Amino acid sequence: MTSMSLSGFIEQNLCQPLGMTHTYWTPAKTVEAKASGTVLARGYASSETNNSFVEEPVPDVPAVSGAGAIIRNVVDYAKWLQCIMTQSPPISPAAHTTRTTPRDLIFSPQ
Repeated sequence: MTSMSLSGFIEQNLCQPLGMTHTYWTPAKTVEAKASGTVLARGYASSETNNSFVEEPVPDVPAVSGAGAIIRNVVDYAKWLQCIMTQSPPISPAAHTTRTTPRDLIFSPQ
């Protein structure tokens, strides 16, 4: 258990050790990301009314930001992929094993 926020924990225990200096976790950090000069990818949705694509705002859902609202550049993403693919630190061997262990989820009706 920790009193640290998810973004603080990830920053301290993953981003800093991996040298990921252009990874941002929440829309509040989007301002910081834009100020860094990093080119950010944008999300788009199709518009059926005029047969085009419309830019989508960055989702502001901090509780699930780690599930898909991560903002990072390709260099940081490559560092993350290298860590995952080589099963290297800062993630422990036990955590790498847990990350790849198959699981069955069984839900009981209430």
